Amino acid sequence: MQQKAKPTAHDRYRLPLSRRLSGRWRVLPDFIILGAQKAGTTTIYDNLVKHPDVRPCDIKEVHFFDRNWDKGANWYRAHFPFTGEISAQPTQRNWITGEGSPYYLFHPLVPARVHQLCPESRLIVVLRDPVERAYSHYQHEKRKDREPLSFEDALAAEEGRLAGEVAKIFADPDYGSFAHQHFSYKARGYYADQLEAWHKLFPRDQILILESRELNRDFPGTFSRLYDFLGLQQIELPQPKRSNVGSYEKMGDATRAALVEHFRPHNERLFTLLGRRFDW
Repeated sequence: MQQKAKPTAHDRYRLPLSRRLSGRWRVLPDFIILGAQKAGTTTIYDNLVKHPDVRPCDIKEVHFFDRNWDKGANWYRAHFPFTGEISAQPTQRNWITGEGSPYYLFHPLVPARVHQLCPESRLIVVLRDPVERAYSHYQHEKRKDREPLSFEDALAAEEGRLAGEVAKIFADPDYGSFAHQHFSYKARGYYADQLEAWHKLFPRDQILILESRELNRDFPGTFSRLYDFLGLQQIELPQPKRSNVGSYEKMGDATRAALVEHFRPHNERLFTLLGRRFDW
């Protein structure tokens, strides 16, 4: 018996003809979870879609605004629910929908693209202590067999790996940088730089900033804030749980101490930008 070929990374983005043809009658997202990667975006999405007035996207991470922009708006719409009416006029809905692709926060072209297509979408950002986030990111790449280096060597190699990659992205919008997406352990933790790019295009009250430790400490309270932000009825979250929780060996003390010092000025910039502090 002939074995089925293993699905490739691109298979998840292939759509049936019927969905592609119906894209024009499907909605654009009411909310977009931008990132950060390894900060709890999947937990937020998986629990948010349990709300009776939230309809899920066909896949959580569409990656349209970073990796699939060339496929066009109808391709993007095809991932979202059908309005129920074939009409050029927007219909009144009593539900919302959205997606979450954690590369969006970091990719330099995404803010302008989101503003172009979805200027009214509510934007959700989940931040995590950048030291912990960097190590979790590294462990994720190791599990995927994409990272051959030790954590310390990968940190040392990061500047060289990323050198010139942002310029290439701006020069060629179709360019996909493997290093920028996968080896940006420290760079993704420079949150102030990333949020400033979004603040230039979107009013601050259109962006909700959450923090992963606050989520862990007060799951119901975090989701109460989220429901208010999205205009959803307050409900008791059914069976809340964390998603994509990994386990791995402890980071070395010397490495941790060096990263804490490295991120200190970046964190201070973030705290000033937001007018609030996190216990990082």
